[in-house]
Amino acid sequence: MHVNGQLRSAQLQGWMLEEGRASRSFHPFVVAADYASEWRRRDWSSSEDTIFSKGRFLSDPRPSPDEMAPPPEFVAARSVLAARIRGADGNGLVEAAPLGEWMATDPEFSAEVDAYLKSYVGWLANSPEDAVWCDLGLVARLETNGLTLVQEPDAILVSPLHPVRFAWHCVAQRAMFLSARKKPCPAASILDPDCVPDALTIPMRNAMGGKTNATFFAVECSSDYWGILWNASRLDALASTGSTAPLDREMGLLVGGISSGFSVSQVHKALEDICSMLVAKPVIGVLVSSTASQNNACNEGLLSWGRKHFGSSDLTRGSDAWVGASEIRIYDERHEGSRPDDAEISNLAEDTANAVHWYSGTVSGEDPDLAIIAQLETSNPSALPTKLATPMGFGGLVRTRIREPSSMAGGQLLRESRMAAPPSLRGMALPTPLPAPSQHSRTFQTRGWVMSLLQACM
Repeated sequence: MHVNGQLRSAQLQGWMLEEGRASRSFHPFVVAADYASEWRRRDWSSSEDTIFSKGRFLSDPRPSPDEMAPPPEFVAARSVLAARIRGADGNGLVEAAPLGEWMATDPEFSAEVDAYLKSYVGWLANSPEDAVWCDLGLVARLETNGLTLVQEPDAILVSPLHPVRFAWHCVAQRAMFLSARKKPCPAASILDPDCVPDALTIPMRNAMGGKTNATFFAVECSSDYWGILWNASRLDALASTGSTAPLDREMGLLVGGISSGFSVSQVHKALEDICSMLVAKPVIGVLVSSTASQNNACNEGLLSWGRKHFGSSDLTRGSDAWVGASEIRIYDERHEGSRPDDAEISNLAEDTANAVHWYSGTVSGEDPDLAIIAQLETSNPSALPTKLATPMGFGGLVRTRIREPSSMAGGQLLRESRMAAPPSLRGMALPTPLPAPSQHSRTFQTRGWVMSLLQACM
């Protein structure tokens, strides 16, 4: 499953951060189902070199490396940030970097991130059709001959080094770092990196020499640092193809549904509530069902809650540490690809001294106490213009997709917003911390700097 004990997505990020390559690794890359056979370190020097597949495009939809010409300020800022993330041992990744602490305590780092984002905004304004490809990966299918890549990809991968995504993580982790010094912030659970960016339109070159716009919508991703956006014209195939290579456990990037399902914190809250209501019941049954392909957040919520409440460290604290259920039985009705793999379930059983049991389907004669519908299926999804605008919080940290029933089909259709109104960008690219809590009511608005960058791409 892993390459030398490491997920391939982490190894790919390490190659992108390497000294001498970080200044070029923003060039768009391609991964296909046979990526494992072509898995090796890349130099990011040509279009052919950035394809992780034996297949090739008849007409490459990406701009060439020569056309991807960012301003020198962008390359310089990226190289500086990559060196800091790599650390002294040269093996650091964005996931392990204390971005929030650096943002809050190191003005030099904050200035570097601000310069990185500002230079990207400038590049985007001057050359939007090239700059929009920065730090993106195409998930392409192979034709039946196994040698030709399909021109339009199924999905887009957004690298952790993407300027918008990286800056969002810096601001979000700074907010959590500052709040944690006083009290843990309950609003941290609504910070959703899957929504950054939430929609993206990419101009792709066609075989006639022209360009065709393809729109992609964000979907649930198992990684907080990588982002996945699915082709809006192929949303009906998400359930059937979203769990196949290269979006698999070996890569470490698993896809969820187009609409948000149960989050980790919601799973925790549901389990805690049912255990509190049935405090005298020793065994709690939980039924899990879903119609979507993957439910990563739901799985993570069940696994982490089980370890939190039945881990060995909690069981040794005495009889007062846990009152109520001594065993949780999970009846999983989803297909095998949506469940945690056998190794994860085995590790959970070992970590909890067999206090958590995982069953495939229901058990005759046992009625569950809680039912979790991890994700509902969407029918006939499509991308259409709408007047709905997504509200965004300060610095783009919090965004809310607005849903409303459509007047068509008797109200059975739902419209969901994926874009915010474009703002005017002034001053620093990064927002500064709020001076006082009373400012929150005035800073929540229907626009933000993150979506201003995305709006310029469309």
